[in-house]
Amino acid sequence: MSQGAVKISEDAKITAPHGSGIHLLCTRKSPYCNETGVTPYALPNGYFEAGNETLIKLATTKILVIGAGGLGCELLKDLALVGFKNIHVIDMDTIDVTNLNRQFLFREKDVGRMKSDVAAEFITQRDPTITVTPYTCKIQDKDDEFYKQFGLIVAGLDNIKARQWMNAKLHELCPVDEDGDIDDDATLIPMIDGGTEGLSGQVHVIIPRVTKCFNCTMKDVKQTDTVQVCTIANEPRTPSHCIIFVKFAIEQRLSSESALTIVEQWKKLTVTTEDESHNSGGKSTLIPIDNDSPIHMQFICEKAQERARQYDIDPPDYNKTMGVIKNIIPAIASTNAIIAAGCANEAFKLVTFASQTMCDYHFYLGSDGASSSTFQWKRDKECMICNQCDCNVQVKSNSTLRELRKIVADKMEVVEESITMNPYLDADDLPDGAPAQLLWSKGPLAELTKGNLDLTLTQLKFDGYEGAFYLGASADMNADRGGVSVNFQVVVTMEN
Repeated sequence: MSQGAVKISEDAKITAPHGSGIHLLCTRKSPYCNETGVTPYALPNGYFEAGNETLIKLATTKILVIGAGGLGCELLKDLALVGFKNIHVIDMDTIDVTNLNRQFLFREKDVGRMKSDVAAEFITQRDPTITVTPYTCKIQDKDDEFYKQFGLIVAGLDNIKARQWMNAKLHELCPVDEDGDIDDDATLIPMIDGGTEGLSGQVHVIIPRVTKCFNCTMKDVKQTDTVQVCTIANEPRTPSHCIIFVKFAIEQRLSSESALTIVEQWKKLTVTTEDESHNSGGKSTLIPIDNDSPIHMQFICEKAQERARQYDIDPPDYNKTMGVIKNIIPAIASTNAIIAAGCANEAFKLVTFASQTMCDYHFYLGSDGASSSTFQWKRDKECMICNQCDCNVQVKSNSTLRELRKIVADKMEVVEESITMNPYLDADDLPDGAPAQLLWSKGPLAELTKGNLDLTLTQLKFDGYEGAFYLGASADMNADRGGVSVNFQVVVTMEN
């Protein structure tokens, strides 16, 4: 089984200064090394060998940071400080003036440039011994070979769908055999997932097929309509981005031409008043947004709809606008710093094995004082990402394939039209007359297989099975579960 990291070169340069904290942690023995950890308090996943080889491994392991926003800037800084020298960063956003108060790798002169490019330049200029390679695209744009080169991935993402996609991709690269054991040719790449929301944050350590995955946590996490604002992209991707853009434009926190146009329109809608306290030097001030004013909310909704249409995004309605405006959660620099430090700490331990790996979920609460807890999040036995799950269904012999497909979609929480199903047995093992070809397929084969949908299982000759019969299936999970593609087995038992 490959580890995904580059081979350690004997002549690799050891960059941690002799006697520094990083040097001592890697070269002297420790009573708390990784193998001393005991589940569920720690995660023993490797053996620590004190010496220069560990320093070399730290310096040469390729690490991918996803996101170069508020959390991403902190991550890049911390990972550089703990000794990683081969860092890659991917982010598709550009720098906006509203980012500068907390994303400290950027300056006013950088506004409009790609975040990953500027972040890479800043780190390498500060420490020329570090190589930072930037990518300016979506994580979905990269193929499997791209991800296989990394020994570790640290995610500082600000949306659930991207986390779900990355989680599914890493498990896809680490397949298991029929017994549930990791294949010999699998690529095992751990992921550390950091996330912040206002004064709260969390750190997940995810080792594919070993710990719980990100998808396992979704059933126990209550979904809300709050919007976390880490950045407002110049290329909006969701209706919420368009709504927040209008809000920030009115508040004069943006300086683009489209934002200034919205400000002028807002002036015409509202009446400017003179600041009686002269806090603004006697200048007139804009009427602030009143969340309870239908006129204000309608204006924001209409402008957000206009912006959405410009970028081929579904326009938000009035209720969506109200929900976003009233539930914007500010990004807090101190929360980013705390969570990034936890991520960097676990990254160092996962690569060097110099200390016990956290098992496996850390939650920080800063709204009422400062409190945190660490615990093991149990794997979901029905998780379709990290476990092999069967879809067990009972149907009548006169049920149609369309009805079977609907049952499978509801049970597995997948998109019905995306399901592809075919018999699991070789043609020689099928009952006489049972089709060996696809029963139903999406895409180009949909036209060829649509005629099967309204046929009963008896008409398809599947009533010739004794007991249950098995269908191999693939499908796309529902959008609220990430929309990623999954494979599973459908076990069908027919009733008389």
